[in-house]
Amino acid sequence: MKQHVMSEASPPAQPDEQRTAQQNPALLDMMQRVNEAARQLLDDGSKAYDRARMLPRLVVLPPAVLIASEPEQTRHIILALLRAARAERARAGHWTYDLNRHIGLNQALQAERARLLAWYRAHT
Repeated sequence: MKQHVMSEASPPAQPDEQRTAQQNPALLDMMQRVNEAARQLLDDGSKAYDRARMLPRLVVLPPAVLIASEPEQTRHIILALLRAARAERARAGHWTYDLNRHIGLNQALQAERARLLAWYRAHT
């Protein structure tokens, strides 16, 4: 049986996707445009986020969280959204995975983080 010995001049192994993108500028350009579109989708959705309307569709919160003071309430909501997003990512590839829910969770998470940051900036 013949063994393949890697010469010292060989480049380090790269994932196929990176190697293909580096070899094909059109593919790299397309991947960059897709990433930019995804970022824009999250930004637009988080700007249009309405907590009262959208949050109940994404996570179930106990009544105690809904009556908590503002920074604590937002922290609890962020933690609930993180748990829900983690669970949704775990379903990726399964028939129960919902891309729209995944996008909605990330938009809500981005908006809630911005809300918490704005509260801290206003109160410090």
